[in-house]
Amino acid sequence: QAANVRKLRRAGANRVVSPYEIGGQHMANIEIRPHVTDFFDVVTLRGGEEIWVEEQKIGPDSPLVGYSVVESDIRRQTGVTLVAIYRQESGTNIVPDSETKLAAGDQLIVLGTRDQLASLVKLTQPPDELASE
Repeated sequence: QAANVRKLRRAGANRVVSPYEIGGQHMANIEIRPHVTDFFDVVTLRGGEEIWVEEQKIGPDSPLVGYSVVESDIRRQTGVTLVAIYRQESGTNIVPDSETKLAAGDQLIVLGTRDQLASLVKLTQPPDELASE
């Protein structure tokens, strides 16, 4: 399998997904953390549920840019729960604390309903920015 992964990467693949590896990880997670696994199965695999896991990019003209997590008050403004931030410049995932500053280009990983996620889009991508995309 490692040889196949190397071949696929050499051929230009950014990511190689093995259903066997994913299945094995999932089975291990069921044993180690069953309630967390059940929660994410409901949220991500069974449509029609109320809560979704999504990512939303902060645009350059978003009012969030330059403010800390606590200053931006995303939860109160939108209802979403901020889980992590993928910071493009460093290529890292950050588990934010209240003082983490938000930057244009950050990908917010959030939990929320469809309405809450729509509110987040309006906050991260102001109308002028949405029209230009």
